[in-house]
Amino acid sequence: MKNRNKYSISRLVISVFATLLLAVMPTIVTAQGVNPQLAKKVRHELVTLPYYGVFDNLAYSINGGTVTLYGQVVRSSTRSDAAGRVKRIAGVTRVVNNIEVLPLSGTTHLASDETVAENLLLLQVDFLKRSLGL
Repeated sequence: MKNRNKYSISRLVISVFATLLLAVMPTIVTAQGVNPQLAKKVRHELVTLPYYGVFDNLAYSINGGTVTLYGQVVRSSTRSDAAGRVKRIAGVTRVVNNIEVLPLSGTTHLASDETVAENLLLLQVDFLKRSLGL
């Protein structure tokens, strides 16, 4: 009986944590006095992108009518789609797209040409150095 209660409590805690995590994705960084309806519309457009996936990280800030997009995505089309959708929202006058497209993974996209594979690894090393501030 005790194991069953622990299992139920664990499931409840995990469910609550997952719900809270999904509620804050993508992250919003706003200045004070931001229209909450505009923030809600921007978030809705970002989470409903057709290729927005678990490996994508999107965030945004709103300053008046300017929306700045941040984060990293796997597909370049997700980057351009995000900016395009946000531009169409009423009240948005300008979109600054600072979303970075992640390099392809060397293990899942191995090239047969050694030169291409070497260049891919160099891009990945460069990306990691920039991300870690090295």
